[in-house]
Amino acid sequence: MTAETHNDDEHIALLTYASRQIPERSWVFTGFNWPMLAARAARRMGRRFTELYEAGAAVDQASEQLPSSTTDYASYADALAWHGTTLDVFGLIPRVSAVLLDASRVDVHGRLSTFGDGFSPGPRGRSAGGGGSADAAARAGNLILVHASARPDAITLDSTHPTAVPNPSATVHIVTRWGTLLVQPETQLLEVTDTQRGRAFASHLATLGVSVEGATMTVPPTQVEQEAAQAVLSEARSRGYRGAGHRGAP
Repeated sequence: MTAETHNDDEHIALLTYASRQIPERSWVFTGFNWPMLAARAARRMGRRFTELYEAGAAVDQASEQLPSSTTDYASYADALAWHGTTLDVFGLIPRVSAVLLDASRVDVHGRLSTFGDGFSPGPRGRSAGGGGSADAAARAGNLILVHASARPDAITLDSTHPTAVPNPSATVHIVTRWGTLLVQPETQLLEVTDTQRGRAFASHLATLGVSVEGATMTVPPTQVEQEAAQAVLSEARSRGYRGAGHRGAP
């Protein structure tokens, strides 16, 4: 198996596990990058739901073209079900079934950081900025954090410079390519893949104090899920999504 094939398999797994978190006939808020891809994969699997975008829009079907971002209005104009303002959307977040956010850097408490590795400001003391993630995380009742890192040890114990923190009363899941964690009230590993990297992932979490003993084996992607995720990854590559199945993706 080549490195590229290995990455594709894990990206398919990530999109599958994240898409499973989207309920049928629900309203969900989807952030940019992997959450948008997971939602598109769920639609290809036959799931029916409405997405809210931070830009002030709602779509209730798959657009002809994969949007490059939540502000790519032209790409999702053919699927638009409602439009308003960003303030309107954030007012609706407490009422949606789930909020999906990209979480490339996250700690075991579900706190996000847009700073560099190590969860502290980099050499220049700069952050890429979290956009509306801080407001979305704070208002979400059911928060799904899509963690796409290819490193089993990327999740850290504590973020010293968090840029988004979950609502203390929220249900928070961290979805990775090797399994899923439940963050509150006590962080535990719910599911893990029966692979060498999955076992490395579980071992790393155990060193952080995460309960891993009760984790079950993750159900592998079905043929339908694999085909849907692979189709979305192909679209994402053509639309410039960073790391969408490319070799060495983060």
